[in-house]
Amino acid sequence: MGVAYNDQKVSAKKLSEFAAYDYYPEKWEKSVSFNAGAFFFTFVWLAYRKMYLFSFLYYLLSAVVFFVLGELGISWLYGIVLFVIMGFIGNRLYLHFAENKIARISSMYSDPDEQRKRIVQAGGTNFGAAFFVGVVYVALFIGVYGSY
Repeated sequence: MGVAYNDQKVSAKKLSEFAAYDYYPEKWEKSVSFNAGAFFFTFVWLAYRKMYLFSFLYYLLSAVVFFVLGELGISWLYGIVLFVIMGFIGNRLYLHFAENKIARISSMYSDPDEQRKRIVQAGGTNFGAAFFVGVVYVALFIGVYGSY
């Protein structure tokens, strides 16, 4: 498992250090896997896994499509479809994100100890960001639906 980036291969060991959780390396070995966190809590899960840009873009896409489809009365269908898609692509999305981060770090630092330190720091989770995104999402949800 791994990806070539500027002629460097991202090792399974570095991916495991980045994820900081044994769940992901096992899932990444499978061609298809399901992530319940990505399915049920997409915005929050993306922020929790430090994929902040993806979380923001997912929110924007969801908001735009929700309002367009809301006018047609089928926004609930979009929600179900998108949650299922994220459930099935969440692990692959995180793998791609991890591989790119690790490859960039590996190309910037030649010292293996410094690479490991930076990889561990860049990976893992951010509970604070997940909590913040969750609170903002709930507040926006109440703001939108509170008037109905």
